[in-house]
Amino acid sequence: MSAEDWSERFLTHYIAGAWRTPLSEVMCPTRHAGASVVLAGRADLERARQAAMAAAQEWRARGVAARQTALDSLGVAEAGAETGGPVLLSCSGRTAPDTRALGLLTAGDPVIVLGQTADPEPAFRFLAACHAARLPAGVVALLYAQDHAEVAATTGLPLFCA
Repeated sequence: MSAEDWSERFLTHYIAGAWRTPLSEVMCPTRHAGASVVLAGRADLERARQAAMAAAQEWRARGVAARQTALDSLGVAEAGAETGGPVLLSCSGRTAPDTRALGLLTAGDPVIVLGQTADPEPAFRFLAACHAARLPAGVVALLYAQDHAEVAATTGLPLFCA
């Protein structure tokens, strides 16, 4: 799928297992000609946080081996240390989240991926793989933000960089 085919998805957020209409209307251009993303506002962030909190108990109850099996197609090698709650994952640059960062999922932490506005593709590719792996609703979310540290301060969630 090319970035052209993704342009409509850049205008939505992935929350609770589905593409959702953003509650924010603030747009930000990407490096792709004519393509923009919708920046997550406070209400979008809270919606993603609530979905992640709702999914956390079921996801952790599966145990490491079952979570690893669910994540095998993503190339996650081993669990990281569980943080006890949802986490933010900054997907920066031209790469998707690395296996160390993805270990958070294996450990049992739901992940809210914050994609880069200039280049939304790495985060989108990761999210598409998570969706294809049929992870439970709320275990992974995707929103776009310009200042990931500010999002962490606003939500009170720990920020990990990929």
